[in-house]
Amino acid sequence: MKDEAYHEVERNKGAGLPHRDADPIMRLSAHYYEPADFMHEQFRKLDRQAATPKGLSRAKVMERRYYLMFWLSGLYVTIEGMEQLPLADELARRPLDIPELSDYVIQILADVDDYRDSLRLLRNATFHFQKTAEKHVQFFDDRIRLRWAEHLHTHIGEIFRGYRVRCAVVCALAGRTDEIHMGRNVPHRSRNVVFLP
Repeated sequence: MKDEAYHEVERNKGAGLPHRDADPIMRLSAHYYEPADFMHEQFRKLDRQAATPKGLSRAKVMERRYYLMFWLSGLYVTIEGMEQLPLADELARRPLDIPELSDYVIQILADVDDYRDSLRLLRNATFHFQKTAEKHVQFFDDRIRLRWAEHLHTHIGEIFRGYRVRCAVVCALAGRTDEIHMGRNVPHRSRNVVFLP
């Protein structure tokens, strides 16, 4: 009887969780962070290859640059979305036990201010024609900004992964299995449990 009551409470927790297709957090992850993450992975792959004795061909050097610019631009748009939702408030409205994710979002967004304007200029220059390379180049004046972007990217990814896993658990307990993919044939890269966007 006690177990049955516990499972009923767990199933009802899913009632306040929006369907995956209507969840703005999942939309932010799937439409903005995930593409940036893909670009980041491709950039890092070519960056590692560039450090080998063979290096990169001219075509691969250009490809690496494209991945870098699109990753950083996508990261800026993801940060912009986190602020516009605002993500911490959206997380607070969920029926999940996730106060640490809300606190983590606030902490990460506090780190954004360090180079926000520099990243915004780079994003604008990537998607709007510029007569000079000044807005692109300014971001790379020092290596600190690139390390800062790597740091933010990693931690933002942790937020979305943590949210996705918690949603999958809530949906499973609530019987909303159509919103969960488990196993090998998942649409996202290297994820075992996926809450589909």
